[in-house]
Amino acid sequence: MAEKGTTLVGKGLFLWVVLTEGSSPGGPPATVANLKQWIERVPQYYTGTLDSVAPQQGLEDYFGVQRDHMLLIDLSTMTLVDMFDSDPQGALDAAAKMLP
Repeated sequence: MAEKGTTLVGKGLFLWVVLTEGSSPGGPPATVANLKQWIERVPQYYTGTLDSVAPQQGLEDYFGVQRDHMLLIDLSTMTLVDMFDSDPQGALDAAAKMLP
């Protein structure tokens, strides 16, 4: 996935998915195995990470979302442009509209 990410990064955007839960909503926190499975099933132009664990505040709570979420970041200003709650395709569509 990293090599595909250059399509967006080279044009000033960074798309990041935060995997918060395992295979079911409300279930236990996501594991490295869950993240690897996500990456294999959805080979798109973004980076994936796991949510924070105690004692750090979870990003799910920090951003006030109920499930996995995608962050779209403008690299020229390092600002969060938009956030998509459980909507990878919406995030990719928004990123595509921002590209020159």
